[in-house]
Amino acid sequence: MNLYKRMCINNIKMGLSFRVDFFSGILFQITRLILQVMVWKGLYIGRTEVMGIALSDMLTYTVLSLMMSLLVGDYDLMFWINDDVQDGSIVERLTVPIGFGRYYIWRTLAAKPATFLTQILPVVLPAALLFGVRISVDPLDILAAFVAGVLAFAIMTGYGFIMGLTVLWLKNSYFLVVVTALIWQLFSGALVPMWFFPNWLETAGRFLPFRYVVFEPISILMGKTPPEQIPAELCFAAAWAAGLCALALLLWLRGRRRLFVNGG
Repeated sequence: MNLYKRMCINNIKMGLSFRVDFFSGILFQITRLILQVMVWKGLYIGRTEVMGIALSDMLTYTVLSLMMSLLVGDYDLMFWINDDVQDGSIVERLTVPIGFGRYYIWRTLAAKPATFLTQILPVVLPAALLFGVRISVDPLDILAAFVAGVLAFAIMTGYGFIMGLTVLWLKNSYFLVVVTALIWQLFSGALVPMWFFPNWLETAGRFLPFRYVVFEPISILMGKTPPEQIPAELCFAAAWAAGLCALALLLWLRGRRRLFVNGG
């Protein structure tokens, strides 16, 4: 636990120390949010609803999707593993007392407080106040959304390990990580909620785990998911999380024999 605290503090100090990165990160997220809001307002001109979704709901979804993307939807883990194998620092990760997998999980979790202070607090919170974010006040919806958020983190962690570990076979999986990151952006609902997907695309999305990372937790939090459907959605998310983490473990057990660093 002391190690985790030190990692959190170091991440926060680094995030606040590099002022150019700090302010450029805020500017990027603000620009992204403004552009998305402008697009939705443009599409809603002269309309009160589109497919049963009001503009106020879309503004709420836009703000919450940014928050979820920052909290659980990042794919730094994929790049970390790829880069560590490329530069040989994977050796240090293999020798840490807490273990290889746990180190990366802690590293991912330790980055969240810094993300909260340097991006969510200065961007998402003001946007939520400005656009009047509206969420369900039902305690069960809030609890279910929290559980869905935890499962979303587990899904992205398993997925991140899988994509990162492909470097053991490909020697450099950077291109694969970038491509899959784009696929994640589409099918998670981070850019466009699945309410507006054509039938064929929505059907395809149901065979992928990404909808449970952004779209489903937000839909539950906004009260858009029927109460009787929530248990099934959480079960599907839990199944994806367990399956992806199990596959990641299997890939590591098979792939570590192929690890080749500095001649060994």
